[in-house]
Amino acid sequence: MEIVIIVLLLASLFGVWLLSVRRKLETQEENIRNAMYQTLVQLSAEREALEGLAEFLGQTMDAETFRRMKHSLESAQTAGEAGLPEWVAEQQRELLRVQKKIAESLCISPETVKWHIKNMLQKTNFDSKTKLAVAVTKKNLIINGF
Repeated sequence: MEIVIIVLLLASLFGVWLLSVRRKLETQEENIRNAMYQTLVQLSAEREALEGLAEFLGQTMDAETFRRMKHSLESAQTAGEAGLPEWVAEQQRELLRVQKKIAESLCISPETVKWHIKNMLQKTNFDSKTKLAVAVTKKNLIINGF
């Protein structure tokens, strides 16, 4: 009789343990699903932001300026020059103005724009905006006449 009671207790403890493991697995599965969903939402938002940025750049920068920048960037990259092209200081100021315009048009701060750019660099594994810009231009990701 005592053995039967012990076996029943062990069986019920095993059942309780199985239920707790199942609940933990279900919770982990739900957490993974939520994380995947949040990642997809973030990627979708960043894609929309990139498309908006491309459209905005298409409206604020003329094609000749863009082509000149593209040519200089490609030349600097292919030549492996340690020095920067002459127009870099001017273009840095232009970049700050463009970032400010982007921030104003999206009703966000310039720091948020910088944060998104940093995110894009991390997610694309580029270590500089220049390399990202060259890759974008080579892959023809910027549209609207460019």
